[in-house]
Amino acid sequence: MTRFPLMFAGAPLGADRFETLWMGLFNPLNRACLAKAKPVAEGEAMEAFCNGTIFLFARDAKGWRFTEIGADD
Repeated sequence: MTRFPLMFAGAPLGADRFETLWMGLFNPLNRACLAKAKPVAEGEAMEAFCNGTIFLFARDAKGWRFTEIGADD
């Protein structure tokens, strides 16, 4: 469900590093928000805004994948 490399804080993050971050990225508060968030188109991608964080998703041959995270400024 995640496409690597994942962009995190402006740098690519490989699958080997994702496990150290997923609990913070997908904490209960963000999971609840993502379940209800209305995605917003950003070019060919979709963004969901949750608790000061932007979760970016892009479509590939396997469907929608989590591709990037950023600060909601």
